[in-house]
Amino acid sequence: MSTWNGSDKSATITLTGGSLIATATSSFNLGVRNTLYRSTGKFYAEFSNLNWDSGCGVGLADATYTLGSSTGSDVVMVVTGGGINSNGSALASGLTDPAGAGHTVDIAVDLDAKLFWGRVDNGNWNGSGTANPATGAGGIDLTWGGWSWTQLTPYTQLHISTGSGGTYNDSTTANFGGSAFAHTKPVGFSGWDGAGGGGGSSSSNWWFWL
Repeated sequence: MSTWNGSDKSATITLTGGSLIATATSSFNLGVRNTLYRSTGKFYAEFSNLNWDSGCGVGLADATYTLGSSTGSDVVMVVTGGGINSNGSALASGLTDPAGAGHTVDIAVDLDAKLFWGRVDNGNWNGSGTANPATGAGGIDLTWGGWSWTQLTPYTQLHISTGSGGTYNDSTTANFGGSAFAHTKPVGFSGWDGAGGGGGSSSSNWWFWL
C-alpha cells in the first residue's frame, strides 16, 4: 500500500495515520508526494478531512516539481476555491470549494491518454456535466503548456494559515485504495494502489534511475 512519502516532503509537514494524513506544522507553501509513481493505466484516489485554507490543493505531480511551489508548474491540482490548476493556469472551475473537513476530493487520471479529472463531494467531474473519465470526455490535458513528464504521483500542497480564529494546521487525509472508497470509481479505473494498470515504481526506484 502506498502512502505519503516521509522522504519526499517539506520538513514541516508531519505524517500520521499510517502516513496517510499530512499536516502542516509551520510556514507556507508546503508539499508531500506519494511513495508510488505510475506511468501507464487508469487510476483513482480520494482525499478527505480537508482542513484547508487558501493556497491548498491535491492532485498529481512529477518528480521535478518543487515542493510547495506557488508557480504550479509540473503539477495538476484541485485547489481551494473549487478550481483545477495545471502548469500555472486555471483550467477548470465551478467545483464545490473543497476547503473544510466535511468535503472529499476525488481524482481520476488516464496516464496513457494523459487526461485528468477532479471532483468534489461526488459532484461533476472538472465542474462539467459532460466530463466523464469512463468515456474519456472532458479531461484536462496533462501536456498543456508544454508539460512533459514520464511518471506522476499523488501530491498535496498545504500551509499554515492564520485568521481571526487563530492558527490553522492545514491537513489532507488520503485514500489511495487501501480501504473502501466513499464514492464509486469510474468504470475501468483502479485505485492508485490497485491492479489494472502498469508502470508503477516506488520513489526509491525512481530516484535510482535518475
